[in-house]
Amino acid sequence: MKLFRGCPVLLLLLVTGVLFSGISVRGERSLYRDIPASSGYEPACAPMMKGIHDGIYPWSMWDVSLVKGEKGDALIRFVDAAVSSDVEFPNGETVSGDEIPGSESLSANHGEGSGSLSGNGVKEADSLSGNEMAGAKSLSGNSVKGNVVSGNDSVSGAKVPGGEDMSASEEEGVRASETPAFQHVEEDYFDDALFIGDSRTVGLFEYGHIEDRAVFYAKTSLMIYEVMENPKAIVKTDDERNFITVEEALSERQFGKIYIMLGLNEMGFGTPESFGKAYGAVIGRIRELQPEAVIYIQSIMHVADEKNQTDPVYNNTNIDLRNRPLMELADNQNVFYLDINEVLCDETGCLVSDWTFDQVHLKAAYYQVWKDFLLDHAIVR
Repeated sequence: MKLFRGCPVLLLLLVTGVLFSGISVRGERSLYRDIPASSGYEPACAPMMKGIHDGIYPWSMWDVSLVKGEKGDALIRFVDAAVSSDVEFPNGETVSGDEIPGSESLSANHGEGSGSLSGNGVKEADSLSGNEMAGAKSLSGNSVKGNVVSGNDSVSGAKVPGGEDMSASEEEGVRASETPAFQHVEEDYFDDALFIGDSRTVGLFEYGHIEDRAVFYAKTSLMIYEVMENPKAIVKTDDERNFITVEEALSERQFGKIYIMLGLNEMGFGTPESFGKAYGAVIGRIRELQPEAVIYIQSIMHVADEKNQTDPVYNNTNIDLRNRPLMELADNQNVFYLDINEVLCDETGCLVSDWTFDQVHLKAAYYQVWKDFLLDHAIVR
């Protein structure tokens, strides 16, 4: 005690070290859970210190939207827009969820002048169930899914011009004819490709042998919530700016294909629904900046069996819960979902144990399996 009274700075350092260490390791929702120590000799508080270096502070919880980028509160506005369930209507009135004025029964977004609606983007309808339907009197929502239907008195099916009915098999044929098929391509397909992702994509850059063809905007611990306005810009330039954000880079250069894999580091944040909304907002922004690009949403890669069995957060059940909203973001016209777990997992659905050195990341030789899967699942326009 005499030592501490004589050296208050020492006492402060000890208390601070214990506090920071506790913040770094305690709680399954820790901000710094996804920031690994680079060696066994680092103190327990090292992840927190690394996070602070990247602008991720102990109070920067996703739920209160305090993850900031270099442009001040720009990311806060972006995140708020990504998770908001409010809907703005043409009359300027903003409503939330199902509380949409002027409707007797409504379960949708962007509905107006409706008596009974179920779906999204429904206008001037008496009874509708589906997506983006206008000028229709009666539609059957069981057979109409995700298609634009207009000018029909009675429609049962998908994208039917002139009001003709379609059988289920005919409807399936229409969808099949409109959806591009995956093809096998050679590595020069990646000559105008961009890969966006976290440490697993960094591994593909290092061991996939396509670094001379494709461009990589990848960084360890990168998350969907910060990818466009990362607290620490990750895209290197050849001019005096040195580094810029992904959004700035996408505004300056056009790509033919964009591959995205993000989601593992986000496992301790929010819910699958809020994750899906944030991911969808990013995809929407990329589509605005890259209107001609084919966008591939890659599934979140599973973890190996040992981690799956023991980790309460980073397990395959939670990963699958977050892969589901990613599947729904694919329109199979410009945005496609690729389930890479098809080729990287064993019969139990876990990442093949012999293919990983840490239960999470692939060994160098097996990035070829990932790359071959991408080459076998390409859209050629």
